[in-house]
Amino acid sequence: MILLTRRQSNIILHLMNQENYCTIKKLSEIFKVSNRTIRYDLDYIEEWMKDLNINFIRKPKKGIKISNINANKEKIREALSSFEDRILSIQERRLFIMLKLFLTKNYITLQELADRLYVSKNTIANDIDYIDNLFEVNGIILHKRPRYGMCLDGEEEKLRNYFVNLVKSDFQKDFLGNYGFYKLFDESKFKDTINTIKEHEIKIGTQYIEESKKELLIYLLIAVNRIAMGKKIYYSKEMIDEYRSKVEFNIVKDLVVKLEEKYEITFTEGEIIYLMKIFLGAKRRSNIKYKDSYEKVDFEVMSIIEGVVLDIQKTLGVDLSNDIEFINALRLHLQIAVYRLKNNLEITNPLTENIKYRNPFVFEASKKILSEYEKLIGKSFPDDEIAYVAMHIGAAFERHKQNGFMPKALLVCGMGLATSNLLKTRLNIMMPEIKLVGPVGVNESKKIIENENIDFVISTRETDIENTKVIIVNPLLENEDLNKIKTLIFKNIKRKQLMYLSKQNIYETQEKKVFLKDMLKKDFVTLKYDCKNWREAIFAAADPLLKKGYIIEDYIRAMIEAVEKMGPYMVIIPGIALNHALAEKGVLKDCLSLLTLKETIDFGDKDSESVKMIIVFGTNKSNKYFKILTDLIKVLEKKENIKKIYEAGNYEEIMDLSN
Repeated sequence: MILLTRRQSNIILHLMNQENYCTIKKLSEIFKVSNRTIRYDLDYIEEWMKDLNINFIRKPKKGIKISNINANKEKIREALSSFEDRILSIQERRLFIMLKLFLTKNYITLQELADRLYVSKNTIANDIDYIDNLFEVNGIILHKRPRYGMCLDGEEEKLRNYFVNLVKSDFQKDFLGNYGFYKLFDESKFKDTINTIKEHEIKIGTQYIEESKKELLIYLLIAVNRIAMGKKIYYSKEMIDEYRSKVEFNIVKDLVVKLEEKYEITFTEGEIIYLMKIFLGAKRRSNIKYKDSYEKVDFEVMSIIEGVVLDIQKTLGVDLSNDIEFINALRLHLQIAVYRLKNNLEITNPLTENIKYRNPFVFEASKKILSEYEKLIGKSFPDDEIAYVAMHIGAAFERHKQNGFMPKALLVCGMGLATSNLLKTRLNIMMPEIKLVGPVGVNESKKIIENENIDFVISTRETDIENTKVIIVNPLLENEDLNKIKTLIFKNIKRKQLMYLSKQNIYETQEKKVFLKDMLKKDFVTLKYDCKNWREAIFAAADPLLKKGYIIEDYIRAMIEAVEKMGPYMVIIPGIALNHALAEKGVLKDCLSLLTLKETIDFGDKDSESVKMIIVFGTNKSNKYFKILTDLIKVLEKKENIKKIYEAGNYEEIMDLSN
């Protein structure tokens, strides 16, 4: 049996989506390994395909492809999903060992783990040393007994919460994948636990969101398994008396009867309270019928919301006091979030990193606003929770400010009055929100662009207009044309939103004159650099910071990965890429560098933007990060400043540029 590595599996997944041949060079670029490594991988893949009776085609000068891919897709997917048919990475193997230790009643030996994972006993011993250190930091004891093996010990509630978060993290990173985790349980348990969740939804008159259903399933599977092992959760008599009087206590007590009967286990009052907390902390689509457990939380939440609405108006310049949709959504969210924080149920948000990158100003505003209410609830808001609130605030902000950010487009048409009017009429019908100027001829267009605040040009023929995006459309306006215009409208709206937010005084700093020389050292400026692609440009811009010890190379890779994953989101100002990554990716000191290019390049692999200036910045302090970015934008939003930077031959020519 051929075991595949994670990269080999990913190469197969990539080839499954290709109808034409894919070259070794292309695969080496995608997976960032040498051509030689790809060839070795393809040898393994070819043998693996033979076991499935699938023809793997490799043609010199053409590339590689899977024969009859549409007919074989399902067979390949099924084979790839098999947990036993691939070699685990170090992270995957260690995660599996940790889960196996947690879900095994008796001692387990190094040899048993080595046999299960197809590695040496020595490899498992090294893994155990790493895992033991990790457990120690989190208050978990790994008992080791000669000739018997290993087993876990610790406070049961903390143990369960730790491993639930471990599994949730695995699902986000897709180490083992769902299949790998569920293989640790009897399949018969799934249906019963899923039915328990559905029954609970019916009894309390609500629906849990999909993310919460998966979380509840993990909690229930682990609870049933641990109770069967004789591992139970206990609480004080006072706490049991407090919870026993609540409506939800009896709902959960009735709910677990079927599980008790089927698996011959007993849910103690402590276990019922634990499940109560889990169910009450799960996110749902609507309010529940019985909510006496939320009464104290709800008072705090309404106090927070009243303050948040005032703070948003003061900080972001948006009045949400009459936005019932926002207030109700935020109340439902905070009701559960505050409950989870108070009961030490970890909050995870798979979009936190994305929010920090794409909406840094809303994230920072949300962080500042929520910090004012941490004393009220007696807990700090983690970044994952701040990101959720930022999503609610961001959505409301977009609803209220949308019209003000609509782009203005210049219509250029050189095909006669009838054609021009037809195109303008169709644009007004299909996209009434867009502000149109024209139609005008090519010769008039440059003068209008100089005098009007034009965001982009819609033209019926090739038109070269410097520093302005031009979309070429068919005069009859086809669907493809509409999609191109819609994409550009969206980009322009996001750009204007970010520019607006950058000017809001989130940290209430005093407005003052800022100079480029106060932010940017001479050693970190590179002018008129010659390069052909955006990855090289980021490396070149960051290189002075790397050499001086302000960042490590991982930070540069993180900036490149951010563009690969999310596109050119950082091109807030046309022609300028403001690159950064999360501080933990490798910022050693606050820093800023600037690089201009001899020629404009396409920035990003898809939906690329034309860019001629690359800026790299990093900081470990969030409010400092915000200040660097806002000060920089104030200087760069002046078109004359940008022009001077592009034309400059040395640092002295730009050091005194200001807002």
